[in-house]
Amino acid sequence: RVAKLEKGADNVKITGEVRWHYMDHQDKMDGEEGDNESRYENTLRTRLWVQGAINEDWTYTGMLQNEQYFDNEAGEEDTKFKRAYVEGKLGGVNLLAGRYNAYLVNGNLYDENADGLESSCGKNVKLTAFYMKPTDQYGHIGFVTSDGTRFYALEYEKAYGIKVDGTIGAVNTTAGYTVFKDGARNRYSITDGSLDQTIPQKDNKIWNVGMSFDVAKDLKLTADYLKSNVDDVYGSNGTKSIKFDGDDGVVVGLNYKGAKASVPGSYGIYANYYDQSRGTVIAHTMNGVYGYLGFEGYMIGMNYTLAKNIVASLE
Repeated sequence: RVAKLEKGADNVKITGEVRWHYMDHQDKMDGEEGDNESRYENTLRTRLWVQGAINEDWTYTGMLQNEQYFDNEAGEEDTKFKRAYVEGKLGGVNLLAGRYNAYLVNGNLYDENADGLESSCGKNVKLTAFYMKPTDQYGHIGFVTSDGTRFYALEYEKAYGIKVDGTIGAVNTTAGYTVFKDGARNRYSITDGSLDQTIPQKDNKIWNVGMSFDVAKDLKLTADYLKSNVDDVYGSNGTKSIKFDGDDGVVVGLNYKGAKASVPGSYGIYANYYDQSRGTVIAHTMNGVYGYLGFEGYMIGMNYTLAKNIVASLE
């Protein structure tokens, strides 16, 4: 019995991560009036991971997250069980099921938690299919009404898609098709977060192609193109009320090296150019602020490992 308990304990791995994030920006979001406003975010995020083996073919992962907000005097914080999923094989197919982090088109389309099922197979050419219910969309893209009392957000109930990844010579390639269904333009109260208006929207169908390759030693170029069938949102009377800035998107990135948490003194430099319409963004991976209708701009950044397991980034 003791040996069995010890073996079970060895199958469980508990790890943690602490991230302090500070951002200062001056902006005026789409739909807001007046001059640019200075805003800042100051958050401490702590994550506790629990991972273990169910049997030889299946593993489980759970993640508890606490966030403390220092950008006001209220001292607000929240703790949530953010992820819980299993991974394993069934025949020659890899499966993932539960609440996990869905990462679509290098995070330029979606980088957020979702409840769903993902399957993949293949080696040199990899085929992936998924069905999911997006979560935590609120706050990723929206705008505040001119009186500051309401917040509009475009959200979807479910999504499914398929993608193919492969290699042609020294070039990594990808192509995919994703559908976000049962969308709504939701209006929330800024005061208590309650939902007080829902306007149904058409399904968002996005296809994408991309590639990446090494330009030189430790220097990688990536490029993604996205095309959506959505270029507007419907108002309360069922007609188009807001026109987006087009219906496609382009993202180009350049990455040199990269900080490794286990190697003090290692570093990386990176830059991205974005030109994305609203239809090609559901929950973007970037740390920056972007508009409700679409956005164009660039990001440059660097990271550096100060000591083992301590990495600093500046963007």
